[in-house]
Amino acid sequence: MKIIENAISDELNHVCVEKIKEMVRTQVWTGSHFVWDMKLVKGIPASCLSSGDIDQEIKEWIFAEIRQHCPEEENVNIYFNVWQPLTALNWHNDWVYTFGATIYLNEEWHINDGGIFLYQEKEDEGSNHIKALIPKKNTMVVNDSKEFHMVTPVAYEIKEPRLSIQIFGGKYPYDQG
Repeated sequence: MKIIENAISDELNHVCVEKIKEMVRTQVWTGSHFVWDMKLVKGIPASCLSSGDIDQEIKEWIFAEIRQHCPEEENVNIYFNVWQPLTALNWHNDWVYTFGATIYLNEEWHINDGGIFLYQEKEDEGSNHIKALIPKKNTMVVNDSKEFHMVTPVAYEIKEPRLSIQIFGGKYPYDQG
């Protein structure tokens, strides 16, 4: 698992957060329980909102800023995610992708807000050794080794949802068409 701090500029972060706030008032979102593999959300009471309906200019800007940290891939899909209270993601390894990456957007995120990224490095597979990462603005996590990971439940009472950009290299299996 690669962790890159300051993966995107503050200007791009601001543009993405404002775009999410604008988009959240529209019907461009799908819920994780409707489109993600059910193994990822089994037992989780709330849906993460996800939208790939992002302006092409913003997608190109995101990819231009992160390209050097990601493996070469012809198909790159970028999504905005809004993690509401009680949303989470079960243990998995993104096996269908060349790589998966997440960029955290919130100005601040406290450990007690949940939504903590847990992962196990390849050399620790089969052991009880896992690592944790508290979301931090502009930090990107890149999984290009099919390492197992999950997101702990977001707390019920939070100031604002956990916002992130999700990037997948390879065909996103739940895309229509």
